[in-house]
Amino acid sequence: QCPISEASFSTGRYGGAVDCHDKEAGVIIDYKTKAVKGKKGDKFANDEYAMQLVAYRDGLNMPRDTKLVNLFLCRDEPKDWCYYEYNEEEIARAEKMFNLCLEL
Repeated sequence: QCPISEASFSTGRYGGAVDCHDKEAGVIIDYKTKAVKGKKGDKFANDEYAMQLVAYRDGLNMPRDTKLVNLFLCRDEPKDWCYYEYNEEEIARAEKMFNLCLEL
């Protein structure tokens, strides 16, 4: 089975379009473009990106142990890229923040 790209979903409360996910592999990937030359993914990772991935995981009904990853593609040098996989603590924080946003 191939990964699915640009999958749209709606939960009734929110919706989105996921850049890439694979339920069998247990991963969701969201692409971002940055000037990444010579940098590592942790330089770009942040709460907002993590919350977006948590929302995708929830919206796609994927398991809690799904890997949540940002793939940073260089806007200046197409061959340059880096990635960041969020850890359990970051995901738990993002999930709390996302749920509070939904309450609002």
